[in-house]
Amino acid sequence: MSTLIQQTFEALKRQGKKAIIPFLTADFPNRDHFLQLLHALPNEGASMIEIGIPFSDPMADGTVIQRTSEQAIKQGFQLNQCLNDVAEFKQIHPGVPIVLMTYVNPLMQYGMRSFLNNALTAQVDGLLMVDAPPEHHHRIIPDDTPLNMIRLVTPTTDTSRLSVIQDNASGFIYYVSVKGITGSQVPDASIVSEHLSMIKHNIDLPMVIGFGISNAAIAKEMAMISDGVVVGSSLIKPYLDAPEVDYSMITKQQLAFIADMHQVVNHG
Repeated sequence: MSTLIQQTFEALKRQGKKAIIPFLTADFPNRDHFLQLLHALPNEGASMIEIGIPFSDPMADGTVIQRTSEQAIKQGFQLNQCLNDVAEFKQIHPGVPIVLMTYVNPLMQYGMRSFLNNALTAQVDGLLMVDAPPEHHHRIIPDDTPLNMIRLVTPTTDTSRLSVIQDNASGFIYYVSVKGITGSQVPDASIVSEHLSMIKHNIDLPMVIGFGISNAAIAKEMAMISDGVVVGSSLIKPYLDAPEVDYSMITKQQLAFIADMHQVVNHG
């Protein structure tokens, strides 16, 4: 039985389109505007949405996403509330996949089995645990969970590990386009393309590219060599250091940013 994530990529492929996957930090910049963005993004061209679970030690994230996590935690972020938000979103947008990005620690604190059960009840579609090596998948995640397990491949991933990644992945592969942390560099299409051509011999899942997707031109360049792009730091950065009175204007501006990216990638 195919999952909603698989169905989404299959539908996009039939239409000759690529996935636009915005990344939001849960409850950032505050609950109201997080929810506004979450519910409006599908109407602006988002194929699926990745929600980051705020964590105090996000080692793979750059300064922007680290600061958004800190702000959400200070404002009282609760994981149960995030799952409730997903459940309410799914009542309105049942065909839009939701992927939760997190680290192992918050889920272990919550209780892994309880989290997986509650995530399924909320209709979460996929889980990306950035610090869970695929070699240790079976020690962390029960084999019977129907959640898609998204896996990372980086520019330094050795081809000898690809079979292990493939065996412990489902939904799609998230290709990290640059070395280092999120939002820190601009990807080089020729280098990424060369590496992807090697990887695709070993991976038969859709491949999306993230890190450094800061504008529509870069998104189009990366989408041409993949199945879609993840847009994170550039989407949420404008809220940082902005007064709360400006949040409504920024939300309108950033929704237009995603709509423009969708237009350039899929219709430009």
